[in-house]
Amino acid sequence: MNRLLFFILSLHCLQATAQQGSRTAKNAGRFTETAINAVSPRGWLQEFLQRQRTGLTGHPEVMSYPYNTVLWAGDIRREDEQHGANWWRYEQTAYYSDGLLRLGYLLNDDKMIRKARAGIAYTLSHVQPNGRLGPTTFTSQWPVAVYFRVLQAEYLVTGNEKIIDALHKHYLSYTPEELGNFKRNIVNIEGALWTYHQTGDPALLELAEKAWALGGFELNKQRILGNDKDSLHGVTYMEMAKLPVILYACSGKKEYLDLALRAMQKLHRDHLLPDGVPSSNEFLAGKDPLQSHETCDITDYTWTLGYFLMTTGDASWADRIERAVFNAGPGAVSKDFKNLQYFSSVNQVIATGNSNHNRFAHGSTWMAYWPCHETECCAGNVHRFMPNYAARMWMKDNRGGIVAALYGPSTYRYNTNCTVTESTDYPFGEEISFVFNMRSSEKINFSFRIPGWCANPALTINNKTYTGPLTPGPFVTLTRNFTNGDKITVHLPMKAALQHWQENGAFVEAGPLLFTYPVPEKVTIDKAAYPNLGNKRSTDPAFPALDIQPAGNWNYALNTVQKDLRLIKKKTKGYPFDPSFVPMKIQVQAHMLGTWKLEEGRYTPPLPAAGAPASSVKDTTLTLVPYGSTRLRLTVFPILQQQQPSTDTAIVWQKENFGANAGGTFTYTGNTMRITTQNTRHGFFQSDAYSFAWKEQPFPYDDCSRLTVTVKVDSVSAGSAGIMMRANKELGAANVHLETSATGDVYLFYRRRDNEPTAYVHMATCSFPVELKLLRQGDFYTAYYKNTKGDWVKGATAMAETGASMLTGLYACSGTLVNEYTRSSFRDWTFHYQENYTPAEQSYTDAMPVKPGTILRDNFNDGSLSNLPETPTNPVWKGIRFAQLPYGKKPERYWRKTGDGQFSFGNKKWADYEVSLDLAFDSASMATSDFTIRLRNQEIAIYNNMARYYAVTLRGGNKLAFEKYGAGGQLFYRNVQLPNYFNGRFHNLKVRLLDTRYEIYYDNKLIIEGNDTLSPLTFGNVSIKFTDAAMKIDNLEVLKIDDPINGEADNFLQDYYNVPLPAYLKKYGL
Repeated sequence: MNRLLFFILSLHCLQATAQQGSRTAKNAGRFTETAINAVSPRGWLQEFLQRQRTGLTGHPEVMSYPYNTVLWAGDIRREDEQHGANWWRYEQTAYYSDGLLRLGYLLNDDKMIRKARAGIAYTLSHVQPNGRLGPTTFTSQWPVAVYFRVLQAEYLVTGNEKIIDALHKHYLSYTPEELGNFKRNIVNIEGALWTYHQTGDPALLELAEKAWALGGFELNKQRILGNDKDSLHGVTYMEMAKLPVILYACSGKKEYLDLALRAMQKLHRDHLLPDGVPSSNEFLAGKDPLQSHETCDITDYTWTLGYFLMTTGDASWADRIERAVFNAGPGAVSKDFKNLQYFSSVNQVIATGNSNHNRFAHGSTWMAYWPCHETECCAGNVHRFMPNYAARMWMKDNRGGIVAALYGPSTYRYNTNCTVTESTDYPFGEEISFVFNMRSSEKINFSFRIPGWCANPALTINNKTYTGPLTPGPFVTLTRNFTNGDKITVHLPMKAALQHWQENGAFVEAGPLLFTYPVPEKVTIDKAAYPNLGNKRSTDPAFPALDIQPAGNWNYALNTVQKDLRLIKKKTKGYPFDPSFVPMKIQVQAHMLGTWKLEEGRYTPPLPAAGAPASSVKDTTLTLVPYGSTRLRLTVFPILQQQQPSTDTAIVWQKENFGANAGGTFTYTGNTMRITTQNTRHGFFQSDAYSFAWKEQPFPYDDCSRLTVTVKVDSVSAGSAGIMMRANKELGAANVHLETSATGDVYLFYRRRDNEPTAYVHMATCSFPVELKLLRQGDFYTAYYKNTKGDWVKGATAMAETGASMLTGLYACSGTLVNEYTRSSFRDWTFHYQENYTPAEQSYTDAMPVKPGTILRDNFNDGSLSNLPETPTNPVWKGIRFAQLPYGKKPERYWRKTGDGQFSFGNKKWADYEVSLDLAFDSASMATSDFTIRLRNQEIAIYNNMARYYAVTLRGGNKLAFEKYGAGGQLFYRNVQLPNYFNGRFHNLKVRLLDTRYEIYYDNKLIIEGNDTLSPLTFGNVSIKFTDAAMKIDNLEVLKIDDPINGEADNFLQDYYNVPLPAYLKKYGL
């Protein structure tokens, strides 16, 4: 595109924006997008986009059907049945058209722009009689929801009013039911609400709200508010999660914002991977480092995050966008942008035509770097993630000021008077300079971001040090009269850090970049014909299908302690994502694991169990590189060494003040520490501000790990002080803290999961000095305090998911005081960490015969409670991964449990069944030692007081109680006296439930029986609960009981227990 035409388009955009101002609707959001052509990428970003142009985006024919068609500039022929429903080809080409148009504007490429505009012209000139846009060959309106983004991008550049008029009529052609009751049709409210902003027509907002309220789609209000781990289709979740935040921006109704934040909190809690994108091998798949994500999700997730950023103005969303785009995005494509993966993973040590290790399309082509794939959506959507990033780097705030939202080398034309040049190598450099090119001076609000990961930012204005606050996390706004040549320089030091991950894993990061070991590659061209592809392939030799196999060792485990972990920076002149020119590296110490190998010779394997033997005793130094520069990689490493029992008395403390206005100082000598703090509130106020001195405590083996922290609190002038254990530094992180107030009141506070409300228990009132002890074992926490006699008293217990690496230390809060310091004094602290872990069996075959009717059995001989695949004889327990499973007589094992805990198993729809297990209490068990089986257990979301279940409890060494619990508490109670069972010997406990009848056996003797005729509980899973336990469990077995009258149907009807079902119910299949 020539410079004159480009200038005219830019001027047209500015004029169109001015004209829109009088009619636009009110926006509750903080930021708005700018026209794409106002941004000119430079440096590495420009190089990425140019490679995209000379790669797949500029050569759609190599991606095969439907990209070798007319796109949206006509009717796309249906090639054959392999290509899915009629709407598929329009969805896929809408993705591509959006990326094509945005890339064209960013690179001033007239050819690309004209190609994309041909589809826009055809769409606007072929409107259906009712005003609706798009083809009539399919009923799904999802492809039109995608193509809206093409029209939006074009309008932001040109101000073409025909687009607004067409969209206005298009959305008003829908009824709420058409959008709200047909799954992904609901995503059309994204475009409807954008059009509402342009027109101010309240009918569009009303349409969107009514459609949303119907809930006839996957991620609706009910699902968001539930606490279950979602397993929706990944793209569906990403696309729908943004809708309530857009509704909030348009309506100002906070309930929408709360729903949106809840949806993202659940997604991140359960599925976010270290490269910044949630897992989704078609469906959300958890946080195991072997899980992958569809390349579509990289684009759709970051597009959705952009709405959260614009609506809330919260800089953490920008941090998340950068994490995903700098790592997951380039990691899923070849560096020349001539190949892509459909599924990509943080750990992928092989990428061939049959190496897909995911359950979905297992063993297929989906993880290979190829130009075309079996299902074509990712081949279209991949073109969007980096143009979207570039287009949203610069925004405007709601006062019209400049917002540098996302960082990268670029130039931004703010208006005809002001252009800002951003000079940086970020994220491969730590310095970002903004130079203002002004025709005349102008007062401007300029906002920029201090990333949440940056602990020590610095700022200069025209080479003079800025002395104002620079808190990591939020945006900083400078309001000044900018003159030509003004220079704002932000320095963001990056620090290498080792982060622990589930599955006995750890990874290394620095700033927004994830670092990975680049597995040596053997690359050949794959010329084989694959039936799942219908034999389609690129015919251009410049765009080959690649077969990439490991050409060297990759099976390394990291040492638990990393000496001299630091970022090694090197100036290079090449493209930073090219392996030969990476400007940042990190070196780590590792050992090779000779027994860790490819599965079946072609699949990346899961992380080995903790304690896998190293092949040598000598350290190997590995050089890690930025994730986006790799194809084969090992990112989440297994941890080699086990922690040994230790008592820390000389701790290297890290000290921080958390909270927007928090302040505090820390002084300590020997075994005494003093913390002064101000403007810090905690769980009483559902806030999370405090002054915290902490150390990082690895906790890799769940219930086999045990940490005890004690301290004496000598004084608290106001507020409170005590011991805290928390998942991370995020303000909403899961945590447990045991504290005393200034009045000596002892409380246990806990937030069970990230961003959930905080609960608390008051335990006692003590005199100073107050002695506190907090014990963690697994996810269970037990609080203790000393009474006036100097004895430890057990207080409250709590559960919190604080993870495999937590922050542990001493803290203080000022409470209700504002701008006043409070003082707390601590002394004689101890940290005692222990492990008792026996690795699982490497290869195990369960030879024990299986009884007829077995629906679950665990004899624990495989040494694991969580290994996959899950089968009736290999259950996966909820709430625990690593248990103490020592050997009795080899090869037999049992479960050794000490302390507290509650763990569940089985299906919530289990109805008539029998539970049997062997158990042995230690002879020295405490009188408070209890063991409980909950049966037909019906837990109601997160509300423990709403749970309903039967409970069989062995209590006090010589009693057995049978109880029923419901919303009102205990509903009935029966008990029997037993001979003392605190004798170290195994005893058998068995419970049978059939319809309303219950029978309890102890050592094969029936001791309690009866019928529950008053609102009986007739289905539910099983859980077991330990209190002050010192015991063994073995041979757990659940058998289905056949009901000869109606099967299990009467359990769910809760009637007809003793008579056959009437005919009118049978005809419904009951």
